[in-house]
Amino acid sequence: MKDKIDLKVNAALESIDGISQAEPQPFLLTRILALQKRAGRITVWQQIAAYIKRPVVAIPAVLFLLGLNIAVFSMKNISFKDNAAAKSGQTKYDFAINADGIYDSENQE
Repeated sequence: MKDKIDLKVNAALESIDGISQAEPQPFLLTRILALQKRAGRITVWQQIAAYIKRPVVAIPAVLFLLGLNIAVFSMKNISFKDNAAAKSGQTKYDFAINADGIYDSENQE
C-alpha cells in the first residue's frame, strides 16, 4: 500500500521536470486592447491608465513628485519668523497655562 502511494507521488513529481514558463505571443497585450477597442469596451479609466503609463508622461511625473518631496523636506528645517504667534509674543506653552480654567464650571467670570 505504501509502495503504491510512493510510486504515485514519484510519478507526479517526475511529471513536472520539463516544465518551463509559458511565453505569450508577440504583442499579445496590444492585440487584446485592439479587440476591446473594436468592441467598444474600453473605459475612461483604461484610457487614462494607457496615457499615464507612457514613459513620456510617467518619468516627468515621478521626477516632479521626487522634487516636490525633496523641497518639502528641505523646507522642514527652515524656521518661519513671520508667523502670528511670534508677532503676538505667544509661546507654545500659553495654551497649557490657560487650559485649566476652560472647563472649570465654578470659576465663571
